[in-house]
Amino acid sequence: MNRYRIFLAIILTAVTGVPQAQEQLTQLRHNPQLQQTGPEHRQKSGSTVQPLTLPFTDDFSRPGVYPDSALWCDRTAYINRSFGVRPPSVGIATLDALDATGRIYPHAKKTPFPADTLTSRPIRTDSLFSPIARPITAADSLYFSFFYQPGGGLRNHPWEGLGDVPEGTDSLILEFGYQPGDSVLASDSVTLIPRVEWIPVWSGGGMSLKEFAGTFHLDTTVLFRQVMIPLTDSRFFNHAFQFRFRNLASLEYTDENPTWAGNVDYWNIDYVRLDRGRGINDTFIDDITIALQPDGLLKRYTAMPWSHFQTSELRSNLSLKLANLSNSTKNAMYRYTVTNPEGQTVGQYDGGSYNIGYFRRNGYQSYAPHATPSLSGIQLATNADTVDFRITHIHQEAGSGDRNPHNDTAVHIQRFRNYFAYDDGTPEAGYTVVDINTYNTAMALQFKPSHPDTLRAVSMYINQVLDDANSFDFTLCVWNDKNDMPGDLLYSRPVSQQSGTNIYDFQLFYLEEAVAVSGTFYIGFKLSGKDFLNVGFDQNNDHSAEVRYFSSNKWQTSFLSGTPMIRPFVGDAWNPQPAVTHKAAEDERLLLHPNPAHSTLHIQAPTHMTAENSTMEVISLTGQLLYRGAFSRTLSTEQLPAGMYLLRITGDRHTIQGKFIVR
Repeated sequence: MNRYRIFLAIILTAVTGVPQAQEQLTQLRHNPQLQQTGPEHRQKSGSTVQPLTLPFTDDFSRPGVYPDSALWCDRTAYINRSFGVRPPSVGIATLDALDATGRIYPHAKKTPFPADTLTSRPIRTDSLFSPIARPITAADSLYFSFFYQPGGGLRNHPWEGLGDVPEGTDSLILEFGYQPGDSVLASDSVTLIPRVEWIPVWSGGGMSLKEFAGTFHLDTTVLFRQVMIPLTDSRFFNHAFQFRFRNLASLEYTDENPTWAGNVDYWNIDYVRLDRGRGINDTFIDDITIALQPDGLLKRYTAMPWSHFQTSELRSNLSLKLANLSNSTKNAMYRYTVTNPEGQTVGQYDGGSYNIGYFRRNGYQSYAPHATPSLSGIQLATNADTVDFRITHIHQEAGSGDRNPHNDTAVHIQRFRNYFAYDDGTPEAGYTVVDINTYNTAMALQFKPSHPDTLRAVSMYINQVLDDANSFDFTLCVWNDKNDMPGDLLYSRPVSQQSGTNIYDFQLFYLEEAVAVSGTFYIGFKLSGKDFLNVGFDQNNDHSAEVRYFSSNKWQTSFLSGTPMIRPFVGDAWNPQPAVTHKAAEDERLLLHPNPAHSTLHIQAPTHMTAENSTMEVISLTGQLLYRGAFSRTLSTEQLPAGMYLLRITGDRHTIQGKFIVR
């Protein structure tokens, strides 16, 4: 299977006729979203928590990058809305080769090794408690089910994939666990930990999604396979039954170049259910869902400066993937609301209700007022240079709603900042340009501002790789346009890499000299050595038409589906300062307590920061602005779900920020 490997020069010659240089997709070395959260978020599996009762259901639609701690014990699976292809419900759990901190496992190797686990909390499968208490037996017909899919996407070429394909030697494994009654002694020689016996009950071998669809006779409507497993073994009717998914992964790289070793062997899991009274044919779910995370309001950009915004930048219609997972026609309703930072409604739409067929037969909903709602009537306006608009989508069964409200609502934050962005902030792969003869390579990303402006900085998402081999100096460049290709150099300076200081882990390179830009311009980098710069690559937003790479002494348009994660910052000058760290002077520190917080977070900030001259923002790990207001010495956390957040305080002198946890 192809894993974003370096394509051989002889293959490139046959396909493109250009052997000198080539764009490459590489493997991700780490997951930046998971790295924002430390070990304090991880929990050990076992029965040290209160057991759950039936039914057990999770479709991973709740916010956050970790599994819901109310249902799951560990934190190595990555909850996301990026890697699944035609999922039944918004949000999936992805198992790969990264640990809970978002880095390659230290025991990772070329042959299959144990990687992620997704372990349920203990469940009472021995007894029912309502309407009357009684034991559970095999006659209660307990069934366990889940949807799964191998990573890699369903495209015609390896450079059009989505994540990484697991090889045939890799596998996804499901195990059932029970407590036999005895215990083991913990390392402190005092605590007794109940022992769990794990029994393999199912496994699937790695393959491409195209092979997967053919093997299991899936069509393009349903690209997740559902597995049904009955609980018949008496050992599984237990006071602390558990199940867990595990994957075996294997790195792929040459000994001569281990820096290409990265995240591999993705498995996507969705809609896990365990309940009684089910049968082998109980494969439908009484649920109306939003299946994929909706896009933003803009046609070209995911974010842009407000001064460059024109109504022509708005999409005429949105595009949504909505599903009816039941086996009968359902009357569903859809609407959206757009609000400004003050919570005022600046746009709304009601698509009414409509009878929609079920997903297994009809696919996603095609009724235009729901699937492609109009954006007419939205009035975006602000007096600020920076503003975020919140688009809230609701799709649910008309009337009383359905059993799972979490996947009925999806929120997108449309950002207007001092930069242009084509990407969504989450890389699915890495991007570089390789020249096997001269090592002289370059790439450029095209932008077309609506009026002349001043380029002040460039931010780049640079993936970490094995042994930090990606941390070298390179030349940052700005070009003007010549016949829709990079022309004259407007700026060229060697830059040294630094660790990212914001939540996206982008590195910000402030230009030594501001550059006037108008019409079409390009930003990018040049390399002249054997090092390959591994830049984050967003495969969910294809802007290959704006990507250029240098090969055989000429510029060419990219053939890779996706977007290198590079952003130009324009407008007035500012003094970019990193977040204040623990080395800052005592009166400049930001201290947050208690941390973790339960209901109230107390904020100790520099005395010169006040409600009159400073603003305070709370940002989620996915980059969503959850709160903005005047600075205060306390913050209520009661409305925030459990997880980690960024608190950013911007004053008239500088900005400070810190992370806090809500429990």
